[in-house]
Amino acid sequence: MKRIHKAGRRYGLLLVIRRAPRIGRSTRWLCRCDCGNSTTVYDSALSQGRTRSCGCSRHNPSRIVDTIHGRAGPEFSAWGSMIQRCTNPNHPAYHRYGGRGIQVCESWRRSFDKFFADMGPRPTPAYSIGRIDNDGNYESANCWWATKVEQRANQAEGCLGEFVEHRGLRLNLTGWDAQQGFPASTVSKRLCAGWSVEDAIDLPVGEYPPDKLPKGTMTFRGRTKSQRAWAAELEITPVALCLRLKKGWSVERALTTKGRSRTRTRREGPRQTCD
Repeated sequence: MKRIHKAGRRYGLLLVIRRAPRIGRSTRWLCRCDCGNSTTVYDSALSQGRTRSCGCSRHNPSRIVDTIHGRAGPEFSAWGSMIQRCTNPNHPAYHRYGGRGIQVCESWRRSFDKFFADMGPRPTPAYSIGRIDNDGNYESANCWWATKVEQRANQAEGCLGEFVEHRGLRLNLTGWDAQQGFPASTVSKRLCAGWSVEDAIDLPVGEYPPDKLPKGTMTFRGRTKSQRAWAAELEITPVALCLRLKKGWSVERALTTKGRSRTRTRREGPRQTCD
């Protein structure tokens, strides 16, 4: 990979002075912050926008230290991260934003002041910038300050009106929920989470495709379900199943061994629980 010489370039509040001694195979740069401090930063942290100051803006985010844009703080960080996601191919999330055509409108990309005038201050640290239309660009008509819960709900709601054709039927996602007897929004949430159409519609509630397994799922005889779902189907208590697995039982033995019914007495001691 061709090395990019960063000396003289600016990254947020940092001006790169010269290359610093390596640590292992990692390239580092000596930078001067606008507050006057010097700091050494990894090359990847500068390229991906993870480090934009010596730390002064984190400890006192409301003070004015940026000589170009006139502001530093959570809104400035959100603005910079938004641009990095959409324009920097080295950013870890680029494939979900710039890589699929999401752009920042020109007025916001050129001016933090314009971005701040349109969006206003962030209400609380629980909020981040979100898009109303998740396939739309970052622009004033399509952006809002939202919590993670609000953003997830908006993503699911945005899917509901879409029509999907499967097995010769063409229904919207609400219709597929009714067709399969699923709880409301099951298919839309699965599709928004990246499931294939076949898996989102055909798999019963509690079962998962191999590449979407949440923590606590088990695969047995070609079917993948949560531990609780397996316990309910095979008439095993969830606690008993969990304890069997903790003892090192194989999945087959844990699921096929029938539980013994007995009456608890005082001699049995306290009931065991499985965290």
